[in-house]
Amino acid sequence: MATNLNLIPFQQLPEHYPALCVRTLRNRLKDDDEFRAATLRVGRRILVDREGLERWLESKRQK
Repeated sequence: MATNLNLIPFQQLPEHYPALCVRTLRNRLKDDDEFRAATLRVGRRILVDREGLERWLESKRQK
């Protein structure tokens, strides 16, 4: 598990954000630069910055 409280392991996103689908977010990683900017890849693990994810979600809500 990530030691920084602002980083969430990608696979644990549904625990923190039940409305998000990991499969859909994996596709977003390929296509969405703004979402990719909220992630950090460490080896094979993908960590998501909580604040960056919140900004990304807010920008999607406003569209």
